[in-house]
Amino acid sequence: MALIGDHRRTVYLNTVGTHVSIDHDAFQIRRPEQPMVRVPVQQVDSFVCFGNVEFSTAALDRCARATISLSWMSRSGRFRMGIRAPTHGNVLLRIEQHQAAGDDRRRLDIAQMMVVAKLLNSRVVLLDAAKDRSMEAGSLRSIGAELINLADQARVARDLDTLRGVEGHGAKRYFTGVAALLHGSTFRFESRERRPPTDPVNALLSFGYSLLALYCAGALEHVGLDPQVGFLHPARPGRPSLALDLMEELRAPLVDRLVLTLLNRRQLGDGSFEYLPTGACLMTDTARVTFLAALDAHLAAEVAHRAIEQSIERRKVVQVQALLLSRHLRGDLRHYLPFRTTGR
Repeated sequence: MALIGDHRRTVYLNTVGTHVSIDHDAFQIRRPEQPMVRVPVQQVDSFVCFGNVEFSTAALDRCARATISLSWMSRSGRFRMGIRAPTHGNVLLRIEQHQAAGDDRRRLDIAQMMVVAKLLNSRVVLLDAAKDRSMEAGSLRSIGAELINLADQARVARDLDTLRGVEGHGAKRYFTGVAALLHGSTFRFESRERRPPTDPVNALLSFGYSLLALYCAGALEHVGLDPQVGFLHPARPGRPSLALDLMEELRAPLVDRLVLTLLNRRQLGDGSFEYLPTGACLMTDTARVTFLAALDAHLAAEVAHRAIEQSIERRKVVQVQALLLSRHLRGDLRHYLPFRTTGR
């Protein structure tokens, strides 16, 4: 697969007042009171910007020609706007996608594969963490057994409503395990709270999931799929349903594992978060830089990919899954092959 050999990476721009221009075949990144940085165009996959970041017209043109996407996010990680190059792929692939989304059997088959992988990946992350937590090992193994049972139920679900119910129950049990892992931690975590996140753990999870959704949408567009038309998540105006679908199997191994590592190593402390009058909890600007640096290192590490029988960087898993989904929809693969983590 050509995507596996692509070593381009995401550039995160956090400093207010940053200006990006182009000089020959390199981006010139100028930040207030900091040295200018040059980044070769061929090394950039995308830019993710926080706050007031400007691009020259020439830099925007070069991004378009090199299929480099640009996204602007809020401090909490909520997507604000983006600039994308022209859509790749054959329009016939999107027609197949839309037809599959309207076919109850095909839609259920794809959604089942994603939910089963999500449940089993969640189990692996919990059991990996249990190796370092002897006090909670018993309860975590019990939850792991429940997740296997729920994965079996997902495989035989007769409709999407039943499947969503199984997935929701599995997510609730999984986060019970995450809470157990954080007993004795500096931060308390009782349940998943999203809108808004009301504690540091939820703030980290929400921020990581927002970035993962962005990566998934970009990968789907890159192979020619429509991020708005999904299989597990119902279509709603403005919702990238297929990107959310693709995220499900990747949440635990790509985001949750990182969040647990950051907290267990105490890389973020009480001063890393602030609370708004609305009750929302956000990372400080400094904490966000720490998180993004850790995320970049986490995604650069290689993991085994069972479906393609080789090891690849974590950051490429999203792209490979989008490619596998497109191949299934084109009829090259009988079933969609989800990502299954093998552990640490």
